[in-house]
Amino acid sequence: TLNPRTLALRVTALSQWHVHQGFPDPAATPTVRKTLTGIGRTHGRPNKKAKALPIEDLERIVTLLDSAGTLKAFRDNALLQVGFFGAMRRSELVGIDVGHLGWTHEGIEIMLPRSKTDPFREGIVKAIPYGDGPCCPAKALRAWLNASGITEGPVFRSISKWGVVASTALGAGSANT
Repeated sequence: TLNPRTLALRVTALSQWHVHQGFPDPAATPTVRKTLTGIGRTHGRPNKKAKALPIEDLERIVTLLDSAGTLKAFRDNALLQVGFFGAMRRSELVGIDVGHLGWTHEGIEIMLPRSKTDPFREGIVKAIPYGDGPCCPAKALRAWLNASGITEGPVFRSISKWGVVASTALGAGSANT
């Protein structure tokens, strides 16, 4: 027996073959779609979700990054804390521009021009307060910007093995928080 995911992949392959050969797509019929939906409902399994990082583990990681004192450690510390406390997706993190940052007495406000949770593309503002103890995303972000010399453009960038900060943003796959 096939699990629903494997079945769906095989139906997709069959569908693509038919379209490539110039034949009508047999999988596009309502009957096939309803059947696949029913199979998924009957035999499907919930998606596996990753466990959240406990705050104690985050504090240990931040402490290690602080003690490293390298440019990559400053970036990774800011990336990790802003992503964690801002509850941001990878694509949102790497899309942050210096112009999107607003520094306040309470912390930072980050304007996200695009987000999966913003269907009308109006922009979302995420406020992240200053923190006590080892975790403070606002201080970590300020330390990264100061250490890297970034004053405009993308906030999170790649760093070469010679310590040169790129002018372009990190790819979403590089920011796996």
